[in-house]
Amino acid sequence: MEVNDLHANSKCFFDFLRAKCANAAISSLEFNGQIVQDGNSIAHACTEYFEKLFAASFSTSDAWFTAIQDSLSYTPQIIDSRTADNCEKFITEEEVLMALQSLKNGKAPGLDGFTKEFVMPFWPSLKTLILDACNEIWSCQKMPFSFKQGKIKLIPKVEIPKKIGDWRPITMKNIIHKIFAKIFAMRLKPIIHTVVHPSQIGSHVGVGFVDDTFIFAKAEARNVQNILACLDPFSEASSLCINMGKSVLINISARHFESLPWYGPKVDTGTAFRHLGYPLDINVPIKDKICWVLCKVRAKMELWQASQWPLHIRIRIPGGMCQPKTRGGLGILYLHAHIMERRAAFIMRITSPSVD
Repeated sequence: MEVNDLHANSKCFFDFLRAKCANAAISSLEFNGQIVQDGNSIAHACTEYFEKLFAASFSTSDAWFTAIQDSLSYTPQIIDSRTADNCEKFITEEEVLMALQSLKNGKAPGLDGFTKEFVMPFWPSLKTLILDACNEIWSCQKMPFSFKQGKIKLIPKVEIPKKIGDWRPITMKNIIHKIFAKIFAMRLKPIIHTVVHPSQIGSHVGVGFVDDTFIFAKAEARNVQNILACLDPFSEASSLCINMGKSVLINISARHFESLPWYGPKVDTGTAFRHLGYPLDINVPIKDKICWVLCKVRAKMELWQASQWPLHIRIRIPGGMCQPKTRGGLGILYLHAHIMERRAAFIMRITSPSVD
């Protein structure tokens, strides 16, 4: 049921709110092997769980953190003074308005209770207040504590959630915090590629995480141990809790698969899985592999029949499909060489001895 203006101050509207509130309430929770049903106990269990989940596993006094800070002093300056001045100048009214307009509609408000839909109609009256608040944060380099606070809402990940891990937390921030963060992102976007390597930049245009991360390696116990050894410091440095219970070891062509040490579940041969739609397994027939390529080709060739495209554009479509993926093609001409190159580089990196 969608809420609109016709539901204001009506029985239907308040029935909808009561039903939504009842569905969102957590009446029972399995925590530490016990069933918790008291409201205060449920709140305490949620607080304890997420405090441990979001707590940083490192301290600024750690040796590795101090070494990183010291190394920054030797980092060469890449941005010129003119670009730096443009990034560090005071925030303008146009930037605030652009950031506000770029926010999505229909988002829940934070602790301040203000949304984009409220600010836009009253922009002439609120623009000076918002602009002064953003410049005060920018000049003092310190954000008020209340601006950094937010409401955490638990969204169920399964149809019938039972454990606290079955909910996904989202944080609803204040409107000024959203605007300020958007302005900061808009200033960094034009220059981030000159400072950070493209492979380290998130949110590429047209690129997203359609599947979980896959790590391909030669089926040897040493490689599995190296992967596990790499995940531990990564989890500590990034403060990300890696759920090994959901990490699956999948056999593609290993001979002694059962003897490989692994904490989580294993999937043996005969069970084909797909990565980006492509079937991966030792027993996958050639027909299925070719079918995946043909589906990609057909999607590209559908542009050939589009009447709105001129002939010279449609002639370039087959050539575009053979271009590398970085140029929007399928990388068909160099697909095998590219895969073998990546495989060899990964095996050399994962099996190379560590240097003290």
